[in-house]
Amino acid sequence: MSYSVYYAFEDKEAQDGPFVASGTGWLDWGEWVLDIEGCEECHTLYEAGWAMAEPIRDELERLLDADGHNEDRDDITRAVLKAVNALPPGCETIIISDGTEPGDDDDDSGEDE
Repeated sequence: MSYSVYYAFEDKEAQDGPFVASGTGWLDWGEWVLDIEGCEECHTLYEAGWAMAEPIRDELERLLDADGHNEDRDDITRAVLKAVNALPPGCETIIISDGTEPGDDDDDSGEDE
């Protein structure tokens, strides 16, 4: 599984953005970010899967010097920051997703519905 940015618009379909992290990388990044105070937009991005693009920009820049940062976390932070810096006109919100729609989880339980 991997995670990518999607650009959200009020008046049209979301637009695909760049890849930002593997599944395990995103999990590690998010758990680290949740322990950092003053990064509410980053917390929202990890927990809810979306964030306002402009407010998160400064938070992402601060993360590059935050306690606990490392090369892998910095790579993800830079990837999200690069996506934010490349916002298409009219986009105010970014979404992080693995590309599946809510409720599209694979049911590997082996049980019939």
